[in-house]
Formats: sequence, structure tokens, C-alpha cells
Amino acid sequence: MIENVRNLIRRKALEFACREDGALLAFGLFLLICMLIGGGMAVDFMRYERERARLQYALDRSILAAAALSQPLEPKVVVADYLQKSGVDYYDLQSDPQSGINFKTVDASAKVKTNSFFIKMAGVESMEAISGSEAEERVRKVEISLVLDVSGSMGWESDTPGKTKLQALQKAAIDFSRSVLSTDNENLVSMNIIPYNMQVNVGEDVIDELAIGRYGYTNCIDFTTSQFENMSMDTNKNNTTYQGTGRFDPFYTTIESPNTHLDDGSTRLWMCPETSWSEPLLLTQDFGEIETYINNLQAGGNTSIDIGVKWGNFFLDSSSSALVAGLPASYKADPIFSDRPALHSDDETLKILIVMTDGENTTQYELDEDYYEGPSDIWYDPDSSILTIFDDRRYYQGYSNYYRQVEVYDEQWQDWEDDDDDWINDRWRSEVYDAPTTDPTASTADIEDSKSNAVRMDWSTVWGWMGIKYHAYYHHYRMRGWASEYYDWRGKTRKTVGASTKNSRLKKACTAAKDEDVVVFTIGFEVNDDSAAVMLDCATSESTFYRVAGKKIETAFDEIVFSIQNLKLTK
Repeated sequence: MIENVRNLIRRKALEFACREDGALLAFGLFLLICMLIGGGMAVDFMRYERERARLQYALDRSILAAAALSQPLEPKVVVADYLQKSGVDYYDLQSDPQSGINFKTVDASAKVKTNSFFIKMAGVESMEAISGSEAEERVRKVEISLVLDVSGSMGWESDTPGKTKLQALQKAAIDFSRSVLSTDNENLVSMNIIPYNMQVNVGEDVIDELAIGRYGYTNCIDFTTSQFENMSMDTNKNNTTYQGTGRFDPFYTTIESPNTHLDDGSTRLWMCPETSWSEPLLLTQDFGEIETYINNLQAGGNTSIDIGVKWGNFFLDSSSSALVAGLPASYKADPIFSDRPALHSDDETLKILIVMTDGENTTQYELDEDYYEGPSDIWYDPDSSILTIFDDRRYYQGYSNYYRQVEVYDEQWQDWEDDDDDWINDRWRSEVYDAPTTDPTASTADIEDSKSNAVRMDWSTVWGWMGIKYHAYYHHYRMRGWASEYYDWRGKTRKTVGASTKNSRLKKACTAAKDEDVVVFTIGFEVNDDSAAVMLDCATSESTFYRVAGKKIETAFDEIVFSIQNLKLTK
């Protein structure tokens, strides 16, 4: 029985094995399984590629934003923000930014993980999509105007014992120049250095190329308020756009004439400086020249920040290009920069204005136009030490004699032929000293002998000899001892521009620069709160204003170097 069952099973098995109608079913199942696995892998790979493409697209956009020279944020922060807002679930973000004074490069990479559905059966739980990208923005040229305060207070001791404020500035400015003029930046970075006190002496060659009418024999300009509203200046010499500063001393009661003992060592302070070191250094990259120039700066005079910025602006503006290109070698303008300043629209040029002061705008003096030149009220006799002063006010006092003779000797006002017994008659005359005789019976020989060599002085010669205060005090106040005579003459020969007007002009000049995308850095060196507010208003932003004292002025310049090199600027 059992043997029969076994035989039956064996026979049926052999019959099944010999049948061919069911062979494809097994193979079909095998193929189906392979197709399912292959299709699943394709889905996983498509999902992987989609995430990688999303990451690459977001990364490309993010590094373009991060590499922008105007971008104030850290590159990695910018990239991360872009990826997050794009909905990319990245991890392990790497960023390697590099920057210099005229470029920024951002190299970033990121990973995104894609969980697998089908490849998991092969032991692959997830796949990593890795993307990398690099972007660079480069400024080919950098132009810097360094506007430095050399007013009298810069000669005072600073908060650093043993050093004046000027000495502290000199070291900081030299270190700054060395940093920005590295060999890596050769032929890329140009510098202007403009020292200012109550005025800016731009030199005869610059003055000769500007639209100036009567310029008072100096190399300075008395700007009007509206002329601070633009960086450009008029270089058409056929025009009379600007008024030159008169050559005069509004500060000291001193005289320097051929007949005094004050020719040597006397104190004079010209409204327009006349020293060679006060002329600007333009479009240079020669660090040696810059170091020598800065070390030669000296302190003196009032403070006109507005005028310093006006000239700093002009030498960053393309309207000065042809003028600077034609200047003699004394200005140290490098021929390699013959095409500078560039247009403000030039995307490859970064323009930077750095303004430093230790105080506030103070009173600026201008010579009244009636006293630039022309006949003065003084006659000079070269054969003696006698000046004859004319005063028409005596007429209103009931006198017909308008002239008074004085002897020029040191700073003492001495009456000619002084006689205490006859005060008025000895001091007042009806004619110029040693005037020709008016006697109708005089012989020809007597008339010839009586001829005087006295000549009427031109106002320009008067101010070359003496300060306005000297003339007002010794030639008018001392005539009668009336204080009103002194103040009247001092007031009508010189005009004043007050601090509030100058602050308004400074604001206009700074706004003009910022409107042209010039980056404005300002440094308030041991300044008061009012001055700090003015300089903050001038700066491009709070981050480009530095209020410092003592050695920290070096820190301010170091931070400006860092800011320029990284170009983290809010424009």
C-alpha cells in the first residue's frame, strides 16, 4: 500500500517535470521583480537629481549675492539665508570667502540628503547630493581722497602723552597708506592727500586751470554755498565762476615793511597758506613720497572742514581728470593714472573719501572785494620811514586837514614831529608827507626840490605789508583813540563765514559725494559732541564714522583699511 503511494508521487512528479506549459510563469515573476526594483531605483535617482538641481540653483544665486562688493553680511550668512528661503534642507554648508581691496570671491559648497525608497532594499538608506559654486565681483580701480586737518589745535598735546595730535595723525595716516598701497594693489589704488586748515592751498598750477576771475594773488578759493552742492568744478578759464581768496592776514597785529625791524621772525598767518607742504598730493601710489609728505605737515590756523571736503570731492570727480593729467611733477601724479578720476558710472572703480578732524568748523575770513586791489588810503615815502594815512572822517569833525603822518618803527605807532604842546596840528596835515610845494612864487628849482617820492600804495601791497588788524588799530584807532574806528575798519575790510554756515556747506559737500556712491569715512579725533554729530552726518553710515582719542586714531585707520579690504560697505 505504502509502496503504491510512493510510486504514484514519483510518477506525478516526473510528469510535472516533463510538462513545459508553466515554465514562463517563474521567469515572468523574476522579470517583474527586476522591473520593480529598476523603476524604484530610477525614482530614487530622479528624486536625488531634483534635490541636487534645487541645491545648485539656490547655491548659485546665493553666492552671487554674497560676492557683491556692496554686501555688508558675512558670505556664509548670506548663502545660508538664501538656501533656507529656497526650501532646501541642506546640511554641512562650507564657505571659503576671499577678499582684497578691490575684489571679493566666494567659494561655497553644501550637501542635501535624499532618503531612498527602493535602493534601500540594496542596503542604501539615503543618497547625498553635493553641489559647489564660486562667484567673484572685482573692482579694477580704487581712488582715495584723504582729507586731513592741520589746523592750529592739531599742534596741541593729544591724549597720548608726549605726542601732539598731529604726530599721532601722521603715524596713523602713514600706516594706513602702507596698508592700502601694498604690492598686490600696484597700479590699482591711487591716493590724493589734501591738508586743510582755514583754507586749502591747491597750488598755482591748479588755480590757473580753473574758472577764476580775480583771485587775489593766492592759490585758494572762497566758495559760495551753492558751489558745495556738486563734486565737479568749472575748468573753463573763459568763465569767472569762482572768487579767489585775497592775500591777507586777518589774525595778527603785525607789520612787515622795508622800514621795520620785523622782517625776520615776525608772526603772519595768511588766510591762504603759502607753504609748499600745504599743496595737495594727487593721484599717487608712491608710498615713499606719501610718507615724506605726511611727515612734513605742520599745524596752524582755523578749521574749514567744508573746504577740505570740497577739494577732496573734486579730485575724485572726473571733471578734474584733464587738469590733473597736465600738472607738473611736483604734484607727484603718477602717469599710470592719467585716465583718473574715472566717471562715477564706472562699475570697476570704487571711490573713497576719508575726512579727519580734531574740532569744529570755525570762522572763515574773506577779504572784501573792494579791498583786493586799487588805491589804498596810505602813501609811502621810500626815502623815509613815514606813512601818510588819509581819513575823510576828519571832514565831518569840522577839519579840512585829512592826512596824518606816522613813522613805521617796529610795532610802535609814532607820530611824525610829535609835539605834546600842539597835539592836533602836529598829528593832522592837509597834504601828503613831503608833498610838492603849492607856493605860486616858488622857483622851478624849489618846486623840483620839493617833489616827494611818496607813492599811494595799492591795497594788495598794503596787505602784503601788514595784517588787517594792524591797519585798523595803528592807522585808524590810534588817530583818535576811538574803539569804533578799529572795529569799523576791521569789519569793512574782511567778511566772515560763521560755523553754522560752514556746517551747512559741509553737509552739502558730503551729500554730493554720497549721491555719487562715494563711500565716505569720517574720523572725529578727540572731538566734542557737537563736532561728532556733524562728522557722523557726513559719513556714509554709522559704521563709517569713528570717534577716537589718543593712539586709537591708529585703530580707526586700521578699521578703515579692514573695511575697504573686505568692502563691507552700506552704500
